[in-house]
Amino acid sequence: MAVAVTAGFGWLLSGALFAGLSRFSPLPASLARMVVPETVTASSWSTAMPWPVMVPLLSALTLFGLVQLMVGLFVPRTAPDHPGNRAVMGAVWLCVVLASFLTSALWSAGSILAQWPPPRASLLFEGTGPAFLAAGYWGILWGWIPALVGQCVAGNADHNGGIGNADHGTVTLGGRRAWGALTAATALCAVLLVAAAPLSGAATRAASQAKARPAPSPSATAPPVVYGSPTVGPSLQAPDPGWCRGDQVSISLGEPDAATGHRGMAIRLVNTSPTSCVLNAYPDIAFNDTDGWAMDVLTVRGGSFMTTDTGPRPVTVAPGAAAQAALGWNAMAGAGDTRVGTILVSPFPGAVRTALPADLDVVSGGYVAVTAWSLAKPAG
Repeated sequence: MAVAVTAGFGWLLSGALFAGLSRFSPLPASLARMVVPETVTASSWSTAMPWPVMVPLLSALTLFGLVQLMVGLFVPRTAPDHPGNRAVMGAVWLCVVLASFLTSALWSAGSILAQWPPPRASLLFEGTGPAFLAAGYWGILWGWIPALVGQCVAGNADHNGGIGNADHGTVTLGGRRAWGALTAATALCAVLLVAAAPLSGAATRAASQAKARPAPSPSATAPPVVYGSPTVGPSLQAPDPGWCRGDQVSISLGEPDAATGHRGMAIRLVNTSPTSCVLNAYPDIAFNDTDGWAMDVLTVRGGSFMTTDTGPRPVTVAPGAAAQAALGWNAMAGAGDTRVGTILVSPFPGAVRTALPADLDVVSGGYVAVTAWSLAKPAG
């Protein structure tokens, strides 16, 4: 029992710490993921209530049950001073790794159901690979702790006992009942975990629409106003007169590039004015969803898995010359959430933004990394 309790708590703690660090810490998410793997998807913590509580809890309970069942089935009791004690601890560790894979597989199955039918078949399994890698990495990185705790508890409780099942011999009626109850409870948690992805997505989308859209009035004669992102973003400093303004440039988006679980997209700026201008900032980015409503997407200045940021520095863009920046983000299988439909870009915060149509798997509550401007060759 101590092994399963420690594993479930560690699984839940790792997911919570990653979500907090990726959203509130200046550290890159890739660095946080190396220490506290994303056992519970970060988007699950920003869904509609009660799912931010239910999804992590169901995930941890499913892992708890799977670990307890595997340890009981495959790990025999061994005395703490037995020569094979270290091998038993390794077997328990392996059980934790396998249970984490199975828990991740159940959530991935629910995410696939939430996206069915998929907009593109090629994106249907994009989120499963990163989820399996995170689960396996967590089991390898931290799975030894539940195994060690189980070994210590068993040694303190009974010098002649162990951490696994009995000696795989006679099983009492009470033991069979307890085993059956554990199996049934684990199966129930597994089914609920699979169903949690589509249900939480539908609830989040309904809550978002109800909050963002005003209730229809019987006497209204005009359609409701859609509140998108402002055409000019907030600025904390006065722009230099020589900086490239929104009316001096033409901005366009490149084609999104994809790797396993990661995305990247280029932003291109061309100086259409007769005089040179300077870029010395990060692009100002905002997002609207497919219905035109402003989205709560955190923009982080820096690089990502798909992009590299050299930092802001003065870049002189001659007439007709071009500069480039890039967006990078992790795949957000939004289980029914509304995706990005428009990206608003300006050369620097406080300049007029250019609205550009886009269809990206970025949802409210996520984050996108943006790099600083650098010179690029003109198109063609």
